[in-house]
Amino acid sequence: MQVLGASPESRVEPIHATVPGRARVRVPGLYRSAHLAHQLEQSLRAHPSVYVARASARTGNVLVLFEPGLELDDLCGMLDRAIADQELVVPLPQSRRRKASDSRMAALVATAYRKAREGLHRSRGESGTDGNGQVIRVAFSQDETPWHTRTKEEIIEMLGSSGTDGLPGECLQDLLSRYGPNALPRAEPRSQLSLFFDQFKTLPVALLGVSAGVSVMTGGVLDAAVIGAVVVTNALIGFGTESQIERSIRSLSAIIPSSARVIRDGHTLEISAEKVVPGDLLVLSRGTRIVADARVLEAERLDVDESALTGESVPVTKQSATLYRDDAPLADRTNMVYRGTVVTGGSGVAIVVATGATTELGRVHDLVSHASPPETPSQRELRVLSNQLVWAGATVCGAMFGIGMLRGYGLLQMTRSSISLAVAALPEGLPTVAMTVLSLGVRDLRKRDALVRHLDAVETLGAPQIICLDKTGTITENRMSVVSIFADGSRIDLALAAGESVEDELRETEGSASRRLLEVVALCNEVELERAEKGWELHGSPTERALMNLVLAYGIDVEALRRDHKLTNMQLRSDDRNYMVSTHSLPSGKTLLAVKGSPDQVLSLCDRIRVEDSVRPLEEADHASVEAENGHMAGRALRVLGIAYAEPDEPHEKEPLIWLGLVGMTDPPRSGMKALIEEFHRAGIDTAMITGDQSATAYAIAKDLHLARDGLLEILDSTHMEEVPPEVLSSLAQRVQVFSRVSPAHKLEIVQALQRAGKVVAMTGDGINDGPALRAADVGIAMGATGSEVAREVADVVLERDDLESLIEAIKQGRTIHDNIRKSVHFLLSSNASEILVMMGSISAGLGEPLTPIQLLWLNLITDIFPGLGLAVEPSEPDVMDRPPRGSDDPLLRRADFTRIIIEGALLAGGTIGSYAWALRRYGPGPRPRSVAFMTITIAQLLHALSCRSEYRTIFDRELGPMNFPLKLGVGGSLALQLVAGTVPGLRSLLGLGRLGVADWLAIGLGAGVPLLTNETLKKIGFWKREFGAPSAVRPDTEISEERRENP
Repeated sequence: MQVLGASPESRVEPIHATVPGRARVRVPGLYRSAHLAHQLEQSLRAHPSVYVARASARTGNVLVLFEPGLELDDLCGMLDRAIADQELVVPLPQSRRRKASDSRMAALVATAYRKAREGLHRSRGESGTDGNGQVIRVAFSQDETPWHTRTKEEIIEMLGSSGTDGLPGECLQDLLSRYGPNALPRAEPRSQLSLFFDQFKTLPVALLGVSAGVSVMTGGVLDAAVIGAVVVTNALIGFGTESQIERSIRSLSAIIPSSARVIRDGHTLEISAEKVVPGDLLVLSRGTRIVADARVLEAERLDVDESALTGESVPVTKQSATLYRDDAPLADRTNMVYRGTVVTGGSGVAIVVATGATTELGRVHDLVSHASPPETPSQRELRVLSNQLVWAGATVCGAMFGIGMLRGYGLLQMTRSSISLAVAALPEGLPTVAMTVLSLGVRDLRKRDALVRHLDAVETLGAPQIICLDKTGTITENRMSVVSIFADGSRIDLALAAGESVEDELRETEGSASRRLLEVVALCNEVELERAEKGWELHGSPTERALMNLVLAYGIDVEALRRDHKLTNMQLRSDDRNYMVSTHSLPSGKTLLAVKGSPDQVLSLCDRIRVEDSVRPLEEADHASVEAENGHMAGRALRVLGIAYAEPDEPHEKEPLIWLGLVGMTDPPRSGMKALIEEFHRAGIDTAMITGDQSATAYAIAKDLHLARDGLLEILDSTHMEEVPPEVLSSLAQRVQVFSRVSPAHKLEIVQALQRAGKVVAMTGDGINDGPALRAADVGIAMGATGSEVAREVADVVLERDDLESLIEAIKQGRTIHDNIRKSVHFLLSSNASEILVMMGSISAGLGEPLTPIQLLWLNLITDIFPGLGLAVEPSEPDVMDRPPRGSDDPLLRRADFTRIIIEGALLAGGTIGSYAWALRRYGPGPRPRSVAFMTITIAQLLHALSCRSEYRTIFDRELGPMNFPLKLGVGGSLALQLVAGTVPGLRSLLGLGRLGVADWLAIGLGAGVPLLTNETLKKIGFWKREFGAPSAVRPDTEISEERRENP
């Protein structure tokens, strides 16, 4: 067949049709229209010449396999007619859809899909042949099907199942081989070998390795051995720490085998979850953990907790009626149940439509795998610094070699000296200092039950400019609680936690309305009580447990109450009755009706009201008062129930009810969350809440927590976020504090939008739906106790006890670590700069080499490291949490810092060259002048470590506080090692040192002390702050004081 293309009238555009029997075409209007994709697939499959038809709403293309005799024009015509048929279907307005009866809706959908159903037999996997007689098996695709818009009959027919008996046994093996096990791909842990070799994948380590190699080639085997020892030590420290953390996090994620109850061949069986296939009937009951995505066929008061997937804190009531919005959010698909969610009440049957990676949970895993964690600030800053030092080392090496050759020094001598000087330009102590301080940070956080997966994440904790907080389970407890009661004409607000007493708030007489309300709540309740070691264990839905917790907290003996009020009948809520009625027989022979439910409906059944211990007629003023209070509670985003009762003489007698009051419940914020938000704001960190909840619920909680720093709370409903251009979303995200109705993909988009705006983003979460955003954030923080396995696997930090208050300490520690790394780097670079200036200055002036290559390595590898480690564990400065976070592009060291380093290095070099020149003039060339220079620069650098404790406070200022013990040990130990090097014969010979006299020590003290006094004097007179300025993250003291006055 020769393909010429579609007819001019066709709206379909062929993309690829050169292979006979195969064509890919683009269809207008198909992009993002799953409904049209389904219509086109079914229309094409109904044609006898079409074997396979796959329409993708993601790409807007249709792939068709057909008999070679079918012309492309005919195929395009078929698609045009299918599009025209689709356009004839006019959807009802949303308001009318809700009012229309189920039968009318079913008839409308049946008419719209009449032609599609004619070809459904092909979707079940029946065989056809191509032009060459080869059999083509048409496999059902689990992707891109809007199951919630299909009728139950359609789905059952598509999947080749039965609505009562399930799948036949003979097809199970074929289905399992076709679709594969119902399992999600698990992230492979990093191997021990990979962890170890990852420690060597840094530019400084590579440069040290090159230096060691060149040293070996030029005869400096000892130099190479010392460098290699430091590299291996750094690797072992990092490997040991990260291995331990990986093991700890893996222990939180132990795999628990899961099973499912299914109907097959008319029998109810319990099978492994991995053997569930599309078409299986899942049997759902309270406590069932759903193992696959399924369409509900039968529902009897079926409630499902979807908070892990959608973020909705309140269980969703499921039903079996067909829905009509292809793009309905997951939380609104009330006829679907999803993998990873839990049945909290009722029962039902659902037919599996997606398994494994094609479930909504599988899509989250796919998002996680494609979300790349960004480079951390410390990684970025040290990488930039390393690149700068590479150029500095190359320049120093070349300049030193050139000057020496011009001065007439030998080639081998200058090669070794130049390499040693290049090594001096690269602070070998930096990797050890950085690795050690990060390891100590990991250890300290571990003591606070916070597991840090990567060392760099510790320092990154101090960098976030905005923290995105997941609401359900993170900001809130994911546990419903009664927070308000309206009875006896007054409102009582409660702060009720499990096990707390409310007798003080509800101190009433035995016959009061409040007491009677609690008794009715206890009787009209499905909770089953089981005695535990500490109190009671409650089994039931979150709402029922919250009500029973209130009753128990008041001190009512529920067991005795239920014995005296024997339950004879229970009428649960239904579609046309949004309240629950329980009937009880009393010892007196009378009957008690206990009612709770929708306040409007319950109130409409009442003609009397109980106030204190008396009952009187319900008046208009009472109606108005109840309605006003109901509106007030709803405005606080509470779930409100009306409570009433009656005592008819006969069990079946219909009698108006007696109104008791209202009960308001919510998923409350965690204890101390409001103070925590204030601490974030004090530290200059913006906060945003991301939730799948309705806007009203999210807004009420955000307002209560004062989530906006400036008091103006902005909220964004994320239902149509995919329609917002990325650049607009980046601008909008910076001004919004509450994102409601979000999906897992939306959370990822929000985090990435903030990052595009230049923000360092921290993300907290506990649910499956938080996984992609946790991975993409600069630092992801997961809840370890109640969090999902997905969240724990991808997060940088795992809080074992779900204690968000430890975040403040973590941020403080992160900022302190960053400050201390700056101090250590400042010390190491200024010390190394002094060595470079001493060598180049002396050789340029014709004074010879004041330091030998082995002395340079001694300074860099031994003398520098221990004081640097002491600086790395300095306690935090008083104002560390009064600064705004540093910018995402702020370097570890600014240009002004490098200038200051050079000046301080010049002061140290000046003192050393002065002492060396004095000794050289007195003793002439030889070991003794070099010994004076070596001792002078060593002591000068140790004293300079004390000065580096603070950038702008002197060592004599009381505000600086006492020196920390590790710094004392580092400076004192280094000084002791230096003295040992000058007295032990073997070591003294190795370093090429001579004996020193009193005059030599006086010269050494003068050369080492003058730079320290000069530097401290410049601090005291404010020279450094005036000329070079404070870091951008540090605010003036006056501004900090004013803020403390405003926020005491």
